Amino acid sequence: MTVELGSRPGASAHEAIGGDDAPRTAAEVMVLQYGDEAPSAQMLDVLVERGVAPVMRGVSCAGDFPEPGSVHAVVIVGSQSFDEAAAVGYLDAELEWIRRVDEAGATLFGVGHGARALAAAFGGRVSPAERPIRGWVMVDTAIPHLIATGPWLTWQQDVIALAPGAQVLAHNRLGPQAFRVGRHLGVQFHPEATPGTLTEWAARAEGFVDAEALLSATSRDVVAAASCTRRLLSTFVNLI
Repeated sequence: MTVELGSRPGASAHEAIGGDDAPRTAAEVMVLQYGDEAPSAQMLDVLVERGVAPVMRGVSCAGDFPEPGSVHAVVIVGSQSFDEAAAVGYLDAELEWIRRVDEAGATLFGVGHGARALAAAFGGRVSPAERPIRGWVMVDTAIPHLIATGPWLTWQQDVIALAPGAQVLAHNRLGPQAFRVGRHLGVQFHPEATPGTLTEWAARAEGFVDAEALLSATSRDVVAAASCTRRLLSTFVNLI
């Protein structure tokens, strides 16, 4: 499968989304986190190594989103389902804020809930999954040199249907797992998760996941996942 991500006519996927030899960036990226789900130090370290300064901002209500024109790039992380986000009361405000950030010219990277919000903000649909996937997964990727097949940690309770014009970069049985909407990137899996957050997720999903097996798999896959995360974050930085 060939995916054209061209930022200019005739550009290859490697050139357009950023190769290993892409220039380093000196920029600041806002990292929005919901509740206590702070991203891993490893994820933040990769951003710093690539010349990007992460600025953390917690979100718990509609008034917590920064002024759209004040940000250059944004990472949105979170594991909550769309129903949970709607129940808290900030989902509509979040989708409108994403559209305003796009209009202001910033670049977004949606992770987990952030990917679902990114898709919905630009005309996609999000619906509950009949059979959620929780744990370590592999994906079919169109650009494995930039977005690896895995292992990836997923906690997917919703299914995304992308709007026309969006580009699927990786998928599995629950549909798009990585995608591009204009200059923005979204991934359904969770490169930002820490062992601590995974333990909390497993506790909340008691009866639906085997926590012991999940944590054992985490010990096995964490090194390979770190390499995948580094490649993915470099891809995002090259979009900024």
